Amino acid sequence: MKLELYGMPFSNKYNVVKSALLEKNLEFDEISATPSQEKEFLKKSPMGLIPFLRVDQGNYIYESWVILEYLEASFQDTPRLLPTNPIEISICRSISFLINLYIELPARALLSLAFGQPVSDNMIQQAAQDVQKGMKGLQQVIKLNPFIAGEQFTLADCNAFFNLNLVSFLLKQATGKDPMHSIEGLPDYLTMIGERPVFAQCVRNQRQAFAQRQNKR
Repeated sequence: MKLELYGMPFSNKYNVVKSALLEKNLEFDEISATPSQEKEFLKKSPMGLIPFLRVDQGNYIYESWVILEYLEASFQDTPRLLPTNPIEISICRSISFLINLYIELPARALLSLAFGQPVSDNMIQQAAQDVQKGMKGLQQVIKLNPFIAGEQFTLADCNAFFNLNLVSFLLKQATGKDPMHSIEGLPDYLTMIGERPVFAQCVRNQRQAFAQRQNKR
């Protein structure tokens, strides 16, 4: 079964999925796609968002964490990226959802900064407060031993690396401060994950795609 990953290589959510595909040694094609509300697009991704994954017989899987769990359930002869213990699986999910909902999502209000567009001081203040609250929650659940959920590299690491790095970039742009430094060991953890060959490759592709987008403006 040939997989097709739709989205933009500079997207953090896209790279969460791409890194998991590569870590699992799965073959896939990358198909360029931007968010859309066109009728045909919504048949593939009901909210018109990216990334989404085309699988067998034209079925489409959307939402990054849902895609990750689909890959884990469907390709069990590839490297396992979730523990087998239900409690440990729930920890991976909890960490990932906490990052997505309470750290990355509020920081996304500042996404215009990545493209050189201003945002209001009120938006910056609110995003910084919300992210700080999310970081306090994250500190209660992560392990950093050495991976974010414990001794095993998991899908939670794919999710954490790209989402937290985006938050780091946006908040440094907006406030001059990196919220990752609020958790001891977290910056070193992100550096360690970034040195894995798959992640280094994704980051290179991400930066190239971002530079190309900037040059077209």
